[in-house]
Amino acid sequence: MKPALALFLALTLAAPATMAANPQGDAKALLAWLHKARVDVNRAGKSGDKVALQRIKRDAYQRFHAWPDDARHADYMDCHSAVTDMIGFLEAYERKDYTWRDRKQRHFQQDLASCERAVKK
Repeated sequence: MKPALALFLALTLAAPATMAANPQGDAKALLAWLHKARVDVNRAGKSGDKVALQRIKRDAYQRFHAWPDDARHADYMDCHSAVTDMIGFLEAYERKDYTWRDRKQRHFQQDLASCERAVKK
């Protein structure tokens, strides 16, 4: 049990440290995950797989909390906002609040496009 706890703590504590090394690399990695997660959300939503949607939401929360809040990452904050919008979308989907879900979907698309532009610079 102790080695598993040590491994978990090492990975949890190392995630923010590795993200602070290269802001553009962090944004590229998050952008790649956002594209993959969007495909997974669409697939799980069409098939009604609530377990997969919950897994994606948990992963989104982990990425949300791992994103560094520093000045070096300021140019890529739209990537972080896209994760926030994805979480809001998934929570609205669970509550069956379709108006809020559609609003978060539009915000996600806008933030994702801004993130793509920032990463291309």
